[in-house]
Amino acid sequence: MQLADVGRLQEALAPAQEAVQLRRTLAQANPDAYLPNLAGALNNLANRLSDVGQHQEALAPAQEAVQLRRTLAQANPDANLSDLTGALNNLANRLFEVDRHQEALQIYGELIASWPGPSWATAEIAFHRALFLLRAGDTDRGIGALFGLLTSDTSANGRTTFQVHRSLREVAKSEPAAFRLHLNAHTDPATLTWLRVTDTDLQLTAEWINTKNWAESRDFVASHPDLLNTPARCALQEWALLNIGPAELHLALLDQLQAGVALETVYRPLVLPEIVTTWIAAGAQDDGWAASAAYLADHATALLAPDADAALADLGSGSPENVHPLITLHRAVLAMSAADGIEPAYALLTDRHLLNARIQRALEAADTSTLNWLALIEKVMYGAVWSATVHLLAAHAVDDDATGPSPAEALRAAAQDTEPDMDDRNRAIAEIANLMSVHPTRAAALGELLQAVLAPPAQAPER
Repeated sequence: MQLADVGRLQEALAPAQEAVQLRRTLAQANPDAYLPNLAGALNNLANRLSDVGQHQEALAPAQEAVQLRRTLAQANPDANLSDLTGALNNLANRLFEVDRHQEALQIYGELIASWPGPSWATAEIAFHRALFLLRAGDTDRGIGALFGLLTSDTSANGRTTFQVHRSLREVAKSEPAAFRLHLNAHTDPATLTWLRVTDTDLQLTAEWINTKNWAESRDFVASHPDLLNTPARCALQEWALLNIGPAELHLALLDQLQAGVALETVYRPLVLPEIVTTWIAAGAQDDGWAASAAYLADHATALLAPDADAALADLGSGSPENVHPLITLHRAVLAMSAADGIEPAYALLTDRHLLNARIQRALEAADTSTLNWLALIEKVMYGAVWSATVHLLAAHAVDDDATGPSPAEALRAAAQDTEPDMDDRNRAIAEIANLMSVHPTRAAALGELLQAVLAPPAQAPER
């Protein structure tokens, strides 16, 4: 804790002076690294001198701090402008203590007039000049300067506009008569929606914006119906001035809610990806698939819906065969859970015999959609790449899907991963023959697949 913070003002002066000397030495050796530190130490020394009544002596370090901060801010306004305005405010306060009010205003004015940097920085300096006028008791000019920053030709950015709005709301409370005079002179009061915003509105909307996830955000709306009122919209518009991305998104949510769209409908596209991601993470736990199955059972209404598969697909890219295997597997589990139930679907992940039997049922029924998902489980969970490829190609052939490589190319590539044995080939031949009898119109495509299955395995080249 600093000495000045505990009222030991005189004792705090010597360390402040020593800090300036030390940082000046460092800045002379390496100005790029230590000039900001020297400016901060000078500002602090000016404050400590003022604390002990040495107001005249406080001017020199305050003036030097402004000079240093000005050089830094002109080189990099984004990084250093706030430090410059802080040093300016400090110098203005020190000048006011010695009755040099007009000189302080002149320093602000000269800096604004000669500023070579971006115009938004000029507006920020002008805002602090207006605040100094208010602190100095020049209420009329201070209010006028604040309203002047809100004119249509102002160069103020969102952050400065936010600060101007906040300051004018405070002035409206502390100086209501003077405020009303300027309010009527500058604009139509009915258009100043920001004027109706209260600290309570800002706090409420900030808590909404800062909820940890979209599920909490939805629940926050449900428990705070005041968010649907006009002041909450105005407060969100204020936060949006600060370029806070979630503020714009929350305004869009509020538009839907105020239009009468149901809360669950509004939040579904936001909450669903969170549910899907949590479900996938549950599958990585050490208890196998039990946690994943339990989570799916607890969130069956949310996950066993068509848009849940779309949310899963959005986590990857491309067709089911090309996305991340874990995403593909969960899409298959969703499809099979919707078709057979959650428990039977998860049994396919741990029992190869059950999976083979379910594949046979899909083949007998020529259920190509189910066959697609079963083949992906076969590939991802059991590493049976060649057999899974046969089943995927069979589904494509029945569906007249000509996309992708030819059966011969696909099976040669799959065989490089896992070479099929004679049982695999014989089972595939029987399955394709059965499909040809059920779908004679697809005999040509299925025949091409059969020829690829019957093709002898590729021979390794001789050394």
